[in-house]
Amino acid sequence: MLSQKLHEIVRLTTGQYQLLNTLRGVRRAAIVGGAGTGKTMLAAEKARRLARQGFSTLLICFNAPLARMLAETTADVAADTHLLDVTTFHQLCQDLGREAGVLGERPDPVPQPWWDQTLPDDLVEAGERLGPRYHAIVVDEGQDFAPEWLLALEALSFGGLEDVLYVFHDP
Repeated sequence: MLSQKLHEIVRLTTGQYQLLNTLRGVRRAAIVGGAGTGKTMLAAEKARRLARQGFSTLLICFNAPLARMLAETTADVAADTHLLDVTTFHQLCQDLGREAGVLGERPDPVPQPWWDQTLPDDLVEAGERLGPRYHAIVVDEGQDFAPEWLLALEALSFGGLEDVLYVFHDP
């Protein structure tokens, strides 16, 4: 259970809720705002709403501490719906790459191209082998995602007109 203080931090303002309500029928959007404007909480709320609406949803970000916080703040919806996955991009690449049998051995030391190219390529191949998983993808920290990474995530979507992609990012 979230502490009272964390609950206060997570609570969205009326204006932020109105923004999500306004965008309800929009299937693809980039939400831009400076640091501290509440983009992460909006991303979490958008993912909650999508899962509650029956969309199999991926909420994804770049760094592990943020992914843990997002998983904690959305745990109730994830448990209730079984339609919400929360992870980091690289963890998703490794998990699905392993599941699909395409993930090679992790080099030691790990060179930067392994993170930047090898893992995203493995994710695309895993998506091709395993098939689509998500009708909705919500990206937080989108400024930290290479354009190719977003394309790799698309390999996991069903690709229909109803699919949703929201990217929350800094300017």
